[in-house]
Amino acid sequence: MNVNEIKDYLSYDPITGEFTWIKSRGGRFARAGTTAGSQTNLGYIVLCFKQQRWLAHRLAWWWVYGVQPPSELDHINGNGLDNRIANLREVNRSENMQNVRGAHKDNVSGYMGVSRSASASGYRAHIQINKKGIHLGSFATAEEAHQAYLAAKRELHPFRREQSSDLTNGVKQSILSTQSTKQDITVLDTEKVVSVFIKIRDRKAEITKRYEAEIAELDAKQTVLQNALLDFCKENKIESIKTSFGTAFRTIKTRLFVSDWHAVEKFIYDNDAFDLLEKRLAQNAAKTWTEENPDKPIPSLVADSKYCVTIRRGK
Repeated sequence: MNVNEIKDYLSYDPITGEFTWIKSRGGRFARAGTTAGSQTNLGYIVLCFKQQRWLAHRLAWWWVYGVQPPSELDHINGNGLDNRIANLREVNRSENMQNVRGAHKDNVSGYMGVSRSASASGYRAHIQINKKGIHLGSFATAEEAHQAYLAAKRELHPFRREQSSDLTNGVKQSILSTQSTKQDITVLDTEKVVSVFIKIRDRKAEITKRYEAEIAELDAKQTVLQNALLDFCKENKIESIKTSFGTAFRTIKTRLFVSDWHAVEKFIYDNDAFDLLEKRLAQNAAKTWTEENPDKPIPSLVADSKYCVTIRRGK
């Protein structure tokens, strides 16, 4: 079975890395419009089609480039669930192993590069280079052994350090429409770019709203605790409370306000006290003044203009 047959039932978004059913195939997990695939115990996405299993990242490579994926395909950021085409690269076995991020499930220490010492109590740190094991030393705790492993990995596994630039270079490629070969990826798919832009904008708004509510809740809790500490200081006539976690000090915080800006303006001019003002221009007021009073330009006003894209949601 070839990829073209699968394309009759699935669509692939190279920007999000997700496969979506475009035709229902029966059952509640393969309905049109739903995300295709399920997570394996090894941390990858697998898709089932006509009694055949496909690893999503290998199918994505075939989908975009129209060629059989290489035997070793690496997720640049180490996340096997992130199947954006920009996050996939061809590697050899040694390079692929350098980008492994977590310990195997059968690792009793719970830390990558760490195992229990067979001859004595404690833990051993070890790393592999070109299929050759290197002993990094014995340590009293698994955490210390893991730190030694991480230090060695930074020096001995340079391939992983290249992943940031690989991802950056891949972003542009991932927003281009996909043709049959790598050389054909040259036409911007504006429908897809606008769609993903809106998804990202909505997601940012959702996250901001959620965290603003969470921060407001935490602020309220902090206020209750702060008031309790202030009451304690006042009742005991002390200025600080020393604990094993830290020291709380009672201080005075002052914010200044004015109720009559016209009087303040006159005071500033009469006393040459312009340092009392922040040197910040009210953007909307300055724009309105400039538009409504073209014969009275604001002195030294400089406009820094640049092209940007504004996207309104379609009806």
